[in-house]
Amino acid sequence: MPKYFNSNVVPEIPTGGKVFDLGCGRGTLIQEIINRRENSEIVGIDIKQAPEWNKIVGDKVRMEVVQEENFLSVLEREQPDVVTVTWVFHHMEYEQQKRYIGSLYKALKTGAVIVALEDSYSETLPPEAGQKRYEDFMKWDKENRQKIMGVLDWIANRIFSMRLSMPVPFAYRTLEDWKQVFEEAGFETLKMRFLGFPDDRDINNPQSLLVIRKP
Repeated sequence: MPKYFNSNVVPEIPTGGKVFDLGCGRGTLIQEIINRRENSEIVGIDIKQAPEWNKIVGDKVRMEVVQEENFLSVLEREQPDVVTVTWVFHHMEYEQQKRYIGSLYKALKTGAVIVALEDSYSETLPPEAGQKRYEDFMKWDKENRQKIMGVLDWIANRIFSMRLSMPVPFAYRTLEDWKQVFEEAGFETLKMRFLGFPDDRDINNPQSLLVIRKP
């Protein structure tokens, strides 16, 4: 994960401002942002505290447990320049995804950027990695693609990582669907990347990345 974040997510994070990591989990991405030393402040939130939070050290780093009902008020308080959200949205129901995105649009200041990494595939862009796997994957219909991704995600979280409390509604969207959802909320899309199927992950779901801005 650190290598994957450093290759694909960290370079998309603008330097100098406050980063707000939504659904920070164990804090892996936060630690990589700290190591980069190019952002003024980092705030990580999740619905449950992870033991690894105690190992994250930084002068301007804070971790906080935040439930959905308090999410908007925390965003309004923090006013981040950048929001990172990695492998989080597909653990929400579809309507909950829209509520979180709506809160982001309502609370963020003009020019704020969102960097989103998701288990997602594109129907229009070629993969940056794993062309053969992509071709095999696309032979299935859309319903079965969702099932394949869901089974792999369940194995990764419930068996490999032993996260028994991790929600797994399997609410996946294509890269094009994610673009539409963000733009319907009022955001503009700066970048779309279909990262494809990385070779060095135990659970190999397709990966997509979006960079979004509030105009």
